[in-house]
Amino acid sequence: MRKIAQFIVSKRIPILIIGLVLTVACAVMSFFVNINYDLTAYLPEDFKTSEAIAIMNEEFGDVTDVSVVFKAIDSDTASRISNELMLTDGVVTAQYDLSSESYYKDGYTRFAVVIGYNTYSEEALNVINNIRDKYSDYELYISGAAVENETSDKTLTIAIAIAFAILLAILFIASSSWFDPIVYLITIGIAVIINMGTNIFFNSISSLTNSVMAILQLVLSMDYSIMLMNRFRRERQNGIDKETALIDALTGGASSILSSAVTTIVGLLCLVFMNFTIGVDMGVVLAKGVVISLISVFTVLPGLIIIFDKPLLKCMKKRSKFSKIFETEVSAEE
Repeated sequence: MRKIAQFIVSKRIPILIIGLVLTVACAVMSFFVNINYDLTAYLPEDFKTSEAIAIMNEEFGDVTDVSVVFKAIDSDTASRISNELMLTDGVVTAQYDLSSESYYKDGYTRFAVVIGYNTYSEEALNVINNIRDKYSDYELYISGAAVENETSDKTLTIAIAIAFAILLAILFIASSSWFDPIVYLITIGIAVIINMGTNIFFNSISSLTNSVMAILQLVLSMDYSIMLMNRFRRERQNGIDKETALIDALTGGASSILSSAVTTIVGLLCLVFMNFTIGVDMGVVLAKGVVISLISVFTVLPGLIIIFDKPLLKCMKKRSKFSKIFETEVSAEE
């Protein structure tokens, strides 16, 4: 292990260049990953729900039902809108009946619109957005499974942003240096982008996996960076130079970091045995992400520690009680 550590430290610049090239390539590749928005595709075939969906698609086609509701429009406007909706690309039918309370009540006019695409497809969402844009001057409401799926994605994005902000706050409070979180985020950020790009080698990944994998990978593998950094600082306290200290940190900390990573990877791969096969999708993608994060910590982080050695030292802060507890817990893991 010491020879490997010596190689990593001595070849840190070429390693960082390779990491940068891979990051850029994977960032481009990530735009071409096939995202599956239909979570019903992950249901076991022998489930009653799967059988019901198959029968419905066979009898009525793979379509999307949405309700498009306008407020305060007269009968002539309703007739015109009905015709316009029928002529909209992707719309199969658009029904309404002003004499029925199912379609007209309290000044609200509802159009039962059938879109000729799968509920969870981007095409169906594009048709809905086109309707929104076309009638943006009206007070308009659209409901249906496709819209609820879009709303869920937005809610999940907000939740992930909040989780990231909390993680960032904890890192800045608990780290020994104000510059530590920046180095950690660069290291794991590279791993996250590479993980996203390498998903192109799968037929598809679920929208749920695509939404949560970045923050989960960040949370699951952040402690590897912290463990190596703390080990490096303890070695530096012995008065040796930074390169030797880093080699010693890599050699001495490898076993504990690897043990922690293996535990996480095995736990994630257990998701593969779920009946709901989205577990396979999520487990494999996240396990791959943790492996990539582990490689990034052992290869990219050492180079960053040496490059940013001065900022890391300049931004050192007084140790608070919280920092001491945090460092003690990380040391215990090692």
